Order: sequence, then structure tokens, then C-alpha cells
Amino acid sequence: MPSLPNFAGGSYTPRSYRADVERSVNLYPELIESQAAAERGWLNRRPGLNIFAQGDGEAGEAIYADPVTGRVFLVTGIYFGEVLSDGTITAIDTVAASTETVPPCITSGPPGDGVFTHQILITSGGLAYVFETDSDTFTAVTTNVITGLVQCGFMNGYFLLLNASGTLQWALQDALTWDALDIAARSTMQDPWIRFAVLHQEVRLFGDHSAEAWTNTTDPAVPFAYIPGSLNEMGIAAPLTLQVYTNTIVWVGQNEQGQGIVWLADGYMPRRVSTHPVELAISQSSQLAAATACVIQQAGHTFYILRVPDLPTCWVYDLATTLWSEWAVLADDETDPWTWTPWPVRATTFGFDKTLCIGATTYNVGTIEDTGATGPIPLLAVSTFSDALDLHTWTTATTLRTITLTGGEETGWSAATASGASQRFAQIATGADVDVYTAASLGTPTAVGTVDS
Repeated sequence: MPSLPNFAGGSYTPRSYRADVERSVNLYPELIESQAAAERGWLNRRPGLNIFAQGDGEAGEAIYADPVTGRVFLVTGIYFGEVLSDGTITAIDTVAASTETVPPCITSGPPGDGVFTHQILITSGGLAYVFETDSDTFTAVTTNVITGLVQCGFMNGYFLLLNASGTLQWALQDALTWDALDIAARSTMQDPWIRFAVLHQEVRLFGDHSAEAWTNTTDPAVPFAYIPGSLNEMGIAAPLTLQVYTNTIVWVGQNEQGQGIVWLADGYMPRRVSTHPVELAISQSSQLAAATACVIQQAGHTFYILRVPDLPTCWVYDLATTLWSEWAVLADDETDPWTWTPWPVRATTFGFDKTLCIGATTYNVGTIEDTGATGPIPLLAVSTFSDALDLHTWTTATTLRTITLTGGEETGWSAATASGASQRFAQIATGADVDVYTAASLGTPTAVGTVDS
């Protein structure tokens, strides 16, 4: 059978369906790297979710795999606990309750050296806590610590804290001992720091209108200082979207001109990586400040997964292809159009040789896997390989639906054989391949080509 050209694309749905109508929900394009391949690429299914550890209580808010000990820690509600390799969760102690826009944060320091113990630093509900892995001792830290904490981190031997007023504080080696004078606040611009990321032994500090970088100095009295030339006038609209992405950082930006573009740092300068359809979707949100992002690596792809609470799907950027797709959960396929809810992953870490995750509505800890996901994954693909605007979808091998776009509007559902329109296509999942059919008349569809699923 002939192949269908230009079928394997990402999501690009501008205001005008007549301009373009590409959409990939729970699918992402993968380019063929062989020069001798017959096709340029194919549509791969997004990874699925399996339950790794079950628990009771509130939804998970932070999860962290300690690179020193290999232990995995999490915060859920008011509890700090440990996820064990056998899939059980053990509560360690309680922490102050956090909020959706200022969730807990977990980091760790270097291995114990006989002078300092190996420590896990936690911020939650504006307060700081330390867990010493050598003795399993949990301590609330209050002496000389800045108040209203929103984030913690670690770089070059220093534990870092950031508070809601934009003050950065540091402590060398020991997260139990802080000096009230070891602080810095912004002076280069008017907007205070609200989020930071540690990259290449630098602290990238963001306000809501601009950003800059600081690094260690050789002066022990002033160990951190601004890096000249690092200032740029692109701040952050949603603090929790700032993520280290391979060897750079990505975030949803904002400055005095507006907001809603996804940027990737090219050195110190921002480079736009979102598309107009991604930006259109972001502009329709009234909860952008509560947006979150996480980064996972699966099968050679590094995905930046942007989750905005009131958007129906997560927008996902793939570094391997520089294309965007959408990941979601099918909420309702009985009405036209289908109803989706965002992929429920809130945060991820890599522990026990697995990509572990916590969800927005469940206490369970999950694994993100290419195969073996619990339950079917509803898939939807739209292509412009024909002159007509056709939308293709399948959920399982036994549940088949298709939708036709007419006059730029989604109009109706039918079974694959219920219409005689030659421009209407449907797809049937058959293992690794998908047969594409067109119904020339009522009755059995006629095969016209194949694409990989």
C-alpha cells in the first residue's frame, strides 16, 4: 500500500482551521534517523502511567531522588516521607502545609565527610526542614533562616533558600546552620526574584519581568555575585514552569510587553520555542500563574511537559524534533467534541532506575513507562495530507470513532462505515501499525494506505 505523506506531525492548531489543522493528542512524532529509510518519521504513542506505590492521604506535591544515597523522598499534604524500592511509602515526620502555587521543594547536599552529615533540605509552607540520612533525624530549622520560603536548592557546596520577598540566603555545607547576614537581594532591576534554577554552577534568578545569573566568587565574605552581561528582559509568568532541560532551562515568560511565550535559554538570552497555537492555548488560561512543568526522558526523547490547570491538554515540547504535541486523559467521548483533561503528572524524578511521578489528584506514586501502561491510552491524530480537513482517532482496537471537520467546525461523530464521504478517514490500531481507511460508501471500508502508530 502507498504511504500517506506528511501524516506524522505534531500539534499545530491555529485560529483558522483552513490554515492548518494538525493535531497529535497522546502521540508524538519521531523522526527516522536512517538515511535509507522509506519514511521521514512516524507517530509514537506517549508513555503510560503505572502505579508504583500506593498510599492514603492528599495528593503528592514534591518528589526527589537523592543522588547520594539513592533514596526517594516525597511531600504529600503535611507529611514528609520516603518511597521504598518495594513500592511502599513510609511517613517520616510532618511539615507545614503548602499551597498550589508554592508547593514544597526538596534538595540534598554532598555526602557526609565526618564533619557534616549528608542532609536533605525541604521547604514547605514557608518553613525549612532538614533530614539527616546518616541518622534518619528530622529537624525543623528556624534560627537565622529567612521567612516565607518558596524554594530551596544546592550549588557548589552551598545550600540555597529563596523567600517570597525575593531574598536569597545561603549556608555552606550545613543546612542546619544559617547566618542572617548571608543574604542577597536584587539591585539590578525593580522586580524581585521569585524563582531560580541551578545550571552550570550558576544560579539563574528570575523576576516576573527579567532574569539574571549569579555565581560563586573567590571572596568567602561575599560568596555569590551577579555575572555582568547575564541580565535579560524576559521574566517568568508561572514560576513552577522553570525547568532545567538537558543543558539549558525552559520557562513560560513574561515582561512589560506581555506574557505567554515559552522560552529556552540560549546562553543568557531567551529563544522562543513555543508556536502560535501553543501561545493561543496559553492565552486562553485564567490560571497561568498556577501552571507547572516537568521534564522526562523517554526512549531518546527529552520532553518538557507544560500543565496549565484550566487547559484541556498538556502541551509537550520534544527536544529531539523541536515539535509540540498534546498529552491528556479522555474524560468524555460521548459528546461532540470529545472532552479531555490534562495529563495528571505534577512532578517527576528518576529513582530506582525508573521515572517516578506524582499526580495532581492522587497520593499514589507512579512510573512513566513506554509499554505496559494500565488501561488503554486514547489517541487522536489530525493530518493535512489530503485537501480535506480530516481528523482521525482511535481509543482501543475495539472502539472506533471518527470526526469530520466541516467549514472549520467540528460537526459530528460516526462509526467508520457510517459515512460515504471519501474525505473521511478512520484508523484502527493493529499492534505497531495502523491501517488507514476511507469509506467510499456504506459498508466495508477500503484500505488506501498505512502509517506507523
